[in-house]
Amino acid sequence: SVFLSVIKLIKSGEFYASAAFTALRAFAAFAISFLSAFLLAALSHKYPLFKRFVSPVCAVVKTTPAMSIILIVIVVFSSKISPVIIAFTVLFPVAYNDFLSGLSMIDGEILEMATVYKVSKKTLNRYYIYPFALKTAVNELSFSLKITVSAEVMSATAKSIGRLLYMAKVNLETADLVAVTLLAVVLGGILDYFAAKLKNKFFKKEADNGRN
Repeated sequence: SVFLSVIKLIKSGEFYASAAFTALRAFAAFAISFLSAFLLAALSHKYPLFKRFVSPVCAVVKTTPAMSIILIVIVVFSSKISPVIIAFTVLFPVAYNDFLSGLSMIDGEILEMATVYKVSKKTLNRYYIYPFALKTAVNELSFSLKITVSAEVMSATAKSIGRLLYMAKVNLETADLVAVTLLAVVLGGILDYFAAKLKNKFFKKEADNGRN
């Protein structure tokens, strides 16, 4: 019956619309958290006073129970944007700490080597900062989808994979529940595939430029 439920979902237009909106929300949460974390980590790295303000905020968000954040966001915001905000609160502290740690590591031997061999800042960014940021981004994309779907279930967001899971649970349709889960896993795999292709294409291009 799970197989029949999968076929039924694949044939329905509702699933494709739900998958598209979920993927869009997941990407929006990922993009906002990634860009803001990179910017604030760079500022924190350069200005210690700024770091003293941002780091405690991230620590508070990380230690706050996830369910508390979810319930507060659902009460305050509409179900359409709640999943994006919830995913952001989970992704941002992780990305911020990863970027800050990476920038701190680059400060040591790599900067000393760059000074000795007179490596330009542009080259340093191109071969160290940007690849590090891209690796972090690839790791966060599929995680963003997981968080977004969970938030959609809690907020019963219309036109979403989370809503399909929620309705299957309410109607006690175990086969539908498993079918939607399997298709969500496939969607996550597709996002991972394209993210990996983008990363490999970037590093291949940089390697070709380096040889030239």
